[in-house]
Amino acid sequence: MQVIENIYIHVPFCRGKCAYCCFYSAVNADNELQQAYLDRLEMELRSSEFIAPLETLYIGGGTPTLLATEQLQRLFAMLRKYLPLTAGTEISIECNPASITPDKAALTVDFANRISVGIQSFKQQHRDTLGRSVSDDEIALAIELLGHNHFNLDLIYAIPGQRMADWLDDLRQAIARGASHLSCYSLTLEEGTPLAQHSDITIDSDISAAMWEETAILLHSAGLERYEISNYAIPGNECRHNLNIWRGKAYLGFGPAAASFDGVKRWTQPASVADWLQGARAEVDMIAPDARAREVFAMGLRTSDGWNRELWEACALPEPPAWEEMLVLTDSHNFIHEKNQIRLKPSAMLFWDDIASSII
Repeated sequence: MQVIENIYIHVPFCRGKCAYCCFYSAVNADNELQQAYLDRLEMELRSSEFIAPLETLYIGGGTPTLLATEQLQRLFAMLRKYLPLTAGTEISIECNPASITPDKAALTVDFANRISVGIQSFKQQHRDTLGRSVSDDEIALAIELLGHNHFNLDLIYAIPGQRMADWLDDLRQAIARGASHLSCYSLTLEEGTPLAQHSDITIDSDISAAMWEETAILLHSAGLERYEISNYAIPGNECRHNLNIWRGKAYLGFGPAAASFDGVKRWTQPASVADWLQGARAEVDMIAPDARAREVFAMGLRTSDGWNRELWEACALPEPPAWEEMLVLTDSHNFIHEKNQIRLKPSAMLFWDDIASSII
C-alpha cells in the first residue's frame, strides 16, 4: 500500500530522435510494441494501491501524443480507472505538435488540465539545427487545438546561429499565443547525442547567460515570473508537479526509464522497452541519510523561493535534519536570508550547478 501524491508516467515513443535529446525513447515503434507497453502499464497500475488522492499526475516522454487515437483513449481510461484523481489533481501532459490531430487534441484537452507543447523555436532554421522535425503549420495548429488558459511552451536558447533578437522574438511569439507558462532551456551538448558529435557545434556560455538574463526581464514585463532557474509562469500557473519534485516530495514513476523517490531511496526503471516489458529490475540509488538530505536541499534551491522551515520539514525525508543545520550550508554571499527563508540570489541561480556541488 503506497502513500503517494505525485505520479509520473513515461510514454517512451518518438517519431524520430531530436539531435539534442538524451532522454530515453524508442523510435518508430510499431503498433504491437505500443500495445504491449499499454498492457504492461495497465498491469502495473492495477497492482498498485493508493490510499491518498493524487496531487499531481505528469505524463511525459518520449511523445505521449504519438500514440494512436485509440491508444491515447485507452491510456486516459486506465489512468482514470486506477489512479485516485480528483477535481484538484494537476494533470500535465507533454505534446509534440507534429503528432497532434483534432481527435487527439480533443481527448487530451478533455483529460489534462495542463498541457506542455514542445516548440523549441518558432524559427525553422533553428529547429533544423536541433533536429526538431516539425513545421510552422503544425505548431500553429497544435497551439490552436490545445491552447487554453493553462498551457506551457518549451523553448530552447543559445542555439548556434541564434541571435539575441531571434530569441527575444521567440519569447514574444510565445506570449502572443497566450502561454501561461514557459520552460526556457539553454542548449546543452549531451554526450552521445547527434548534436554533440558535430565538432563545429559549440555553445557560447556568455551568450547563453545574457539570454537567460534578458528572458527574465522580458517575461516579467509580460506578467510571467521566474519561479525556477528555467521556468516562468503567470502567478498561479506554476507546474505543481515539478515544484513538488524540487521540494523533495515523494513520487512514483511508471514506464521505461521512469524514476521514483520515497524519501530514502531513488530508483529508475530500465531504459529499454524490451527489458521493462520483461520485468527487469529497477536501478536503485541508496545513499546515506545526510547525503540524501543535502541532495534534496540543493534541489530545492533551484526555485526562486528556495526553502523555508515549513517546506523543509514537509519534504519526504523520514527525519529531515534540523532547519538550523541546513542554514549552515548557506553561509556564503550567494544566498539571501529573510526571516525563516533561505534562497539563492537571482544572480547566483545561473551558477546553481556549482553551488549544488559544494553543498552535496
